[in-house]
Amino acid sequence: MPLIPAKCTNCGAELEVDSSKDAAICPYCNSAYVVEKAINNYNITNNIENSVVNIYSNSAQVKSDFEIEGHTLKAYIGESEIVDNIPSHITAIGDEAFYGNKKIKKVIIPDSVMRIGAFAFCQCSNLKEIVIPDSVKVIGSFNGSGLEHITLPSNLGVIGEYMFYYCPNLKSIIIPNGVEEIGLAAFGKCTSLEEITIPGSVTKINDAVFLDCCNIKKVLFENWYNIEEMGEDIFRRCPTIPEIVPSNIMMKYHDNFYPPTAETSKPDESKKGCYIATCIYGSYDCPEVWTLRRFRDNILDKNLFGRLFIKTYYLISPKLVKYLGDYSLFKIVWRKSLDSLLQLLRKSGIEDTPYKDL
Repeated sequence: MPLIPAKCTNCGAELEVDSSKDAAICPYCNSAYVVEKAINNYNITNNIENSVVNIYSNSAQVKSDFEIEGHTLKAYIGESEIVDNIPSHITAIGDEAFYGNKKIKKVIIPDSVMRIGAFAFCQCSNLKEIVIPDSVKVIGSFNGSGLEHITLPSNLGVIGEYMFYYCPNLKSIIIPNGVEEIGLAAFGKCTSLEEITIPGSVTKINDAVFLDCCNIKKVLFENWYNIEEMGEDIFRRCPTIPEIVPSNIMMKYHDNFYPPTAETSKPDESKKGCYIATCIYGSYDCPEVWTLRRFRDNILDKNLFGRLFIKTYYLISPKLVKYLGDYSLFKIVWRKSLDSLLQLLRKSGIEDTPYKDL
């Protein structure tokens, strides 16, 4: 008799049972259960749309590690540093599922997963390794994570904008042949990145891909003739232009690689400024500051107390940055506060896409 899926009526663990039997013992909680009831329990749970299912880890002390809706992992609530027990029926890692988790160091994604949502692993500062199967076709962002090495899945078509922005420990990225586009500032502030290979499948590279990559030394283009669109200022604010291989690509894209002249790169003095945030995140044009600028223009500026706050901020913050901005303690304290505020703003629906001041 073939085994069929069931769910323990006592602890909720997912099982495979012989339907010809009347009763069995759950290997997770050691409790007896009626097989027919366990099968019905599984069918009811998995057929109700958006029902929340608790998946239990295989340990003596049974506890829930995940919040799941349907086939989407919505949140990780476990305590383990290594997450290798994501259920095999999961097809998507939800938006912000691991956002800001400081405990996890390694995550293994099962090959049932096809999508990793927006901000799923953002601000996971101790996450050093993630294993992504080739089944994954869409990936959100690892912004602010502690990743050191990563191999992207073979079915990935696009490296999205800011995907690895501010991953200061990232030393190597294996990009599969199949990726066609690399997004805006995708590797921005990857200060440990020294070499990277762009596969021949890439046809579009957006602006400032290597923004503030201060240690980038070599970029190899496997087949640059396939590139149809090259963005501007690819190595924006890099201290030097790295070795480009093959060198003849420079004949066509010299102006895209080298920074604009001082005259054309002069900052727009009409900008209102976001002094402390710019100091902390390193740029007036980055996802974090775009979110804060939206908050300023669309919420704070709409009421009296908000406008008073803005006025006070612009009176005080330039002096704070001028005298304290180079101190690490100043940046640590403010970054912690701003990261918490940004998490709340994003959850409230404020976007972090490119933004022009009102």
